[in-house]
Amino acid sequence: MFIDFCLILLTFVNNDSGKSCYNQTLKQNGEKATYYVNRALCYIKLKRWDKVYQDVRHSLDLDPNYIKAHAYLGQYYIEQQQYDEAITCFKRALELCKIQNKNFGNEIQRLLHYPQKCRFSLMEQNRIENDNSLQTYLHSLIQTDKERRMQLCIEKYLEDNKVNINK
Repeated sequence: MFIDFCLILLTFVNNDSGKSCYNQTLKQNGEKATYYVNRALCYIKLKRWDKVYQDVRHSLDLDPNYIKAHAYLGQYYIEQQQYDEAITCFKRALELCKIQNKNFGNEIQRLLHYPQKCRFSLMEQNRIENDNSLQTYLHSLIQTDKERRMQLCIEKYLEDNKVNINK
C-alpha cells in the first residue's frame, strides 16, 4: 500500500516527493530491485543521472533480469551520449521481454531506435569530417605539387636562357 502511495506521489505530485517516499520504502522494506528502479525513475525525471546509474546498477545487482532496469540504464547511457552501451541495454531488455513474455517490447524497440539513430548520425558526421579533411589534404598536395612543377619550369627556363645568353 505504501508503494502505491509512492507511485501516486511520483505521478501526480512531484518527483522529489516520490523519491523521498521510495527512500522511506527502502529503509522500511529492505532491498528490492523494484524500489530502486522506481526511485531511478524519479531521478530520471529530476535529471539526476548519477543517481539513476547508481539505483539502476543496484537494481540489476539484485535482479539481473529486470527489464525496466536495463531500459533505464539505456536511457542513462543516452544522456551520457554512450550510444553503443545504450543499444546493448535496450537489446538486452528486448531479449528479456521475449524470454519473460512481457508485452512492452514495442516501447523498448522505440527507445532502441533513438541511440541507433544518434550513433548513425555521429558516424555520418565523422565520415563527413574525414572526407573534408581528406579533400583539404589532397588540395594541399595538389597545390604543393603545382608550385614545385612551376618552380622546376622556371628554373629550366632560366637555365636554358642562361645557356643561350652565354653563347
